[in-house]
Amino acid sequence: MSHEREAPSDELCRLVKEAEQRKLALVIGSDANSHHTTWGSSDTNHRDDLTVVALEGCKDETLLFGSCYMPHDGEAPQTELRKLVETAASKKHALVVGTDANAHHPVWGSADINDRGESLFTYILQSSLEIANRGEELTYVGPTSKNVLDLTLYTSRHVMVQEWEVLSTPSFSDHRYISFRAISGTRWFEGTEEYSLIVRNAFNTVNWAKILDSLDEIGVSPYLRAMIRSYFEDLVLDYDTAVGRKSYKVSGGVPQDSVLGPLLWNNMYDGVLRLNIPNGANIIGFVDDVSVVITTKKQIGQ
Repeated sequence: MSHEREAPSDELCRLVKEAEQRKLALVIGSDANSHHTTWGSSDTNHRDDLTVVALEGCKDETLLFGSCYMPHDGEAPQTELRKLVETAASKKHALVVGTDANAHHPVWGSADINDRGESLFTYILQSSLEIANRGEELTYVGPTSKNVLDLTLYTSRHVMVQEWEVLSTPSFSDHRYISFRAISGTRWFEGTEEYSLIVRNAFNTVNWAKILDSLDEIGVSPYLRAMIRSYFEDLVLDYDTAVGRKSYKVSGGVPQDSVLGPLLWNNMYDGVLRLNIPNGANIIGFVDDVSVVITTKKQIGQ
């Protein structure tokens, strides 16, 4: 909810009314920018960054819905979210979390990578979480910037998130509405479904240190590695905009349209193609596109 607008907004009131008419359960995570002792504010500037509700289903199943804000100046993700994921896993609860992560990474559709994005992505890979985001539709459109900052995360072992999309409905905020369908409970039936993880924009964002490490692994001499390291230094991209010419300091990626670029890329990604992966999973690479395809039984709700 915006600082300047009435709380709650007309759009939120309409959404609540529609849910009542259709007898639907409605869960809303909101950065309300409002304070009251009823919801735990101890003073006029207190705000919690993680809110969780539990929905009890059939056969004592529990589905946890969380809303999480990750501050610019904090850890990504913060300790509270890590503890929530651990608790959900230990109790075998399904978990879906909507986040304003303030983190950039091409895996969830951002145009670039920042340190917070690297940190959050590393945590996701090491945890039981999956990313529900699909496509590159902007989730944040502010007065001075726009990007994909909002992630929907879920534990795939206990819940399936489908039909994820960014809505065009006015949200009266710089963050846009996100819609999805969550199916909890486990039941198996015959047949298979394929899921793929596609690494987007990798050619332009690959870490230079990883390239140099891969050259070291195949025995490239220190002299040649030093030449390539120098090749990466002081790269600046000049481009024209509607308000004049601008410059951007390049900090990653393989130089395109160069003789050396494909060699550096192929050597670095060779390690990915050689990974030992379980049966039922396949790595497919073509030029700078890599997909991990996993075939499994299809899971639906009870």
